[in-house]
Amino acid sequence: MRYSTLALTISLALGATHVARAQPAPGDDDLPPTPSMGHPAPAPTPAPAPGPGPAPAPAPAPAQPSPPAEPLADRPQSLAFAVGAGYSINGTTSLETPNLASVRVRLTSGLQFEPFLRLAHSSTTTDTGTGAPTTTDATSELGFGALVRFPLIKHKHTDLELLGSLSFDTQTVDPDGDNNNTTTTTIAVGYGIAVGYWLSPHLQVSLSATNSLLSYTKSDTQVPGADDMTSSTTAFALQWDPQVFAMIHLYN
Repeated sequence: MRYSTLALTISLALGATHVARAQPAPGDDDLPPTPSMGHPAPAPTPAPAPGPGPAPAPAPAPAQPSPPAEPLADRPQSLAFAVGAGYSINGTTSLETPNLASVRVRLTSGLQFEPFLRLAHSSTTTDTGTGAPTTTDATSELGFGALVRFPLIKHKHTDLELLGSLSFDTQTVDPDGDNNNTTTTTIAVGYGIAVGYWLSPHLQVSLSATNSLLSYTKSDTQVPGADDMTSSTTAFALQWDPQVFAMIHLYN
C-alpha cells in the first residue's frame, strides 16, 4: 500500500512538471521560433526599400574671379577737341597776357591737327586838314594752314611728338589810288618737335619748337600804265633755329 501511494505521487509530480514545461512563457509570442532538429529556420523578412528622397541640392557654382580693374585713362579715348592759349617765348615775352591761341583736333590714334585761319582787313584814312583830298590805304590778308602733331613716343603721362606744318598766306596792300596794289603770296612748310604732358585726360601742357624748312614767296605789284612787276623767292633751309612756344589746352 505504501509503495502504491509513493508511485502515484511520483507520477503526479512528473505530469505536473511536463505540463508546466509545455505552457508558453509570457512574451514568447514576440520571440522568433527556435529552429528544432530537422526543421530549417524561417527566412528573414527583407527590410522595405527606402522610398525616393528629396532631390539633392545642386552644387554651388564656383566663384568667378572678378575682372581686373581697368587703369584710369590719362589721355582722351575718343575723338576730342581742344582750345588753348599760351606764349611765344622767343625774344622778349610778357607773361601778363598770352599772345598765342589755338584749336586742336585729336584722333583716337593720338594724331592731332592744329588748324588756323586768318582773314583780316584794315584801312586807314588820312585827312591833312589843309584842303587836300583825303587818302585811304587798305590791307587785306587771307591765310590758312595746319600744324600736325604725330606722337612718336608715349611714356606714362608724357608724349614726344614730331611736328609738321603747311601754310598758305596771301596779303594785298592797296595804297590810295588806282592800279597800284601789291599782292604777296607765301607757301611755307615747317617741321619741329614737341613734348606734351597730360595733367588729366582733359588737360595738357605742351612745349613746342618749330623751324622753317621750305618757303615760296611771290610778289605782284601793279604799275599804272605799265605791266605788272613780279618777283618770286624760294628758300630752303635745313637748320635748327626754332620758334619756341608753350601752351595749355583744355579737351572736351
